[in-house]
Amino acid sequence: FKASGNPTYRFLHDRVQQAAYSLIPDSEKKATHLKIGQLLLQNSSEIQQEEKIFDIVRHLNQGEQLITQQSERETLAQLNLKAGQKARNSTAYSAANIYLQTGIELLTVNCWQTQYELTINLYVAAAEAAYLNADLDCMEQMAARVLQEAQTILDKIKIYKIQIVAQTAQSKLLEAIAVARDALLQLGVELPTTPDEAKISKALQTLAGQQSGRRIEELIDLPVMSDRQTQAAMEMLGMLFVTVFQGMPGLMPILSATMVSLSLSFGNTPASTVGYAIHAMVLCAFLEEVETGYSFGRLSLNLLDGFNVREFKCTVLLLFGSFIQHRQESLRAMMLTVKDGYATGMETGDFLNAGYCIMTYFSANLFGGVELDTWEPEIAGYRAVLVQTKQYSAQTYLDITQQAVQNLRETRILSDCLIGD
Repeated sequence: FKASGNPTYRFLHDRVQQAAYSLIPDSEKKATHLKIGQLLLQNSSEIQQEEKIFDIVRHLNQGEQLITQQSERETLAQLNLKAGQKARNSTAYSAANIYLQTGIELLTVNCWQTQYELTINLYVAAAEAAYLNADLDCMEQMAARVLQEAQTILDKIKIYKIQIVAQTAQSKLLEAIAVARDALLQLGVELPTTPDEAKISKALQTLAGQQSGRRIEELIDLPVMSDRQTQAAMEMLGMLFVTVFQGMPGLMPILSATMVSLSLSFGNTPASTVGYAIHAMVLCAFLEEVETGYSFGRLSLNLLDGFNVREFKCTVLLLFGSFIQHRQESLRAMMLTVKDGYATGMETGDFLNAGYCIMTYFSANLFGGVELDTWEPEIAGYRAVLVQTKQYSAQTYLDITQQAVQNLRETRILSDCLIGD
């Protein structure tokens, strides 16, 4: 027949493809995969490469042993980094881990000196993928290497953040706070080791003076923060909410005051959304200034929409739903907020805060008069997710809720004792 244009072909059935593949001698398979990968790479635009990245990398990786030119091996390492990042964003954490580890294996012996940017990006991404894949041993190995070789504090911060989340999930709260305090000190931000009443009062008074004359709703119009080191400090402070709340609650007012103060001094950044939400919680729960606290909570949500980023959305929804919203709105509205927070956290890899969102959701069910028979079986599915992602702390709280429900639904001799699986 006569073909016109750019015809494409495909096998009629997977088994036909498998049969054709089996006819290729084993000695030629690596070379065949390598050639296919090279042709896909050479004949694809940048956009097409992005779309076909998994196919391209899969073929090239299978022929990797035949690649001897170092420049080509470095290109393949970069492609594995792209594939790993795309897999991570698609929540395919196991696949991401494989791509990133392959990329690391393609680096030279002295990669930290000759390929620093590629190396640091691969190791940091691999550490995160290992955590998301619940492989904490691998995460620690990657983290240790980065902390040993990293040339700047900003590169180390990326690893400190992963370590803090992992330690918090394992209820190693004081260890996580210690890591954060040391890292923040290197960024020029000091958190006290003993947050006594005098230090708390001073932090809040200083913030009140700094905010004097500014209406809360006007803070959304602050300039965008441009100082990278302060941005890094804000990001680290913002991820400490659960850690501090459980491990050192007395530090919470200082944490919130520090974040709001940095935003007032340097401008807003996506992490400011968390700072305003933490401050809203402190105002509502600690200082009993509910109206002001609710206004800061709304500021946090509005700023979140303005930046249109998802990185901190789960944390903000957890804070607003758990500590602020129910003081001015219905319990049902609060339950919808934390359920949305859970979904967002699972999509973005924020398993830690997602776990607490779903824990809060079921606690609200328990105290909100929802019929127990309609939702108690649902807990098991969410619990399985927390186990799979190794969110042990949130799992423990969910187990307590589940056992309380079982005690209410069944006749027990010791109905006030939480005894069960």
